[in-house]
Amino acid sequence: MVIGTTGVTVRRDGRALLDGVDLDVAPGELVGVVGPNGAGKSTLLRVLAGDMAPDGGSARIDGDDVATATVQRLARLRSFVGPQSASDVLFRVRDVVAMGRHQDRRATTSEAISAAMERVDVSHLADRVMRTLSSGEQQRVNLARAIAQAAPVMLLDEPTSALDVRHQELVMAVLRALAGEGVAAVAVLHDLNLAAAHADRVLLLDSGRAAALGTPREVFTADRLSAAYAEPMAVIDHPFRDCPLVLTTRVR
Repeated sequence: MVIGTTGVTVRRDGRALLDGVDLDVAPGELVGVVGPNGAGKSTLLRVLAGDMAPDGGSARIDGDDVATATVQRLARLRSFVGPQSASDVLFRVRDVVAMGRHQDRRATTSEAISAAMERVDVSHLADRVMRTLSSGEQQRVNLARAIAQAAPVMLLDEPTSALDVRHQELVMAVLRALAGEGVAAVAVLHDLNLAAAHADRVLLLDSGRAAALGTPREVFTADRLSAAYAEPMAVIDHPFRDCPLVLTTRVR
């Protein structure tokens, strides 16, 4: 096991953002974290990244408690891609991707940087300034930076939120490939069907608690999703992929 939590609880203003959440993610595994707004998805990712100390329980990476690990140690253990926002960064794309190599100067090579950009289709943007890019292009550049970091754990908060359909599938395929190379990846996803098609396992959070953890077929049931999202849903077999397909059933 590379990364995980045991009984993680986070409370703010008397409310539990997370309540006793357990999660273990192994090398080579892509785990999707899903749930309605306010369920605790981003909070869980911040705890795993070491950016937020839990009020109870613990998070660990490679045996280290992330709450007490040094910044330098965390930089070698995990990469983090946060929510996308408008950027006024004046750095060129290549320079931003190169920042992923900062923790290991011995391996700051143009080949690693170029390979990371190629994987997420931003090579043609290498000399562009970040603030001139669309939000989707910026999102892929930040993912390239995380790939260049080459950490054994990758944490991603809504990595497909600003992307068109083609690049959503590209990014998820890249995450699957990275898992195949031994990376332990945890991705917060709002698109249930992207999670169903690409994740090895899914953690469904609801009001800060783990409502279910298992394969997409185990977790994505109509009753469970309808209850968590307070929206009527149906789950059928995908006609082209070996995975479930989630549909809303509300009629206008």
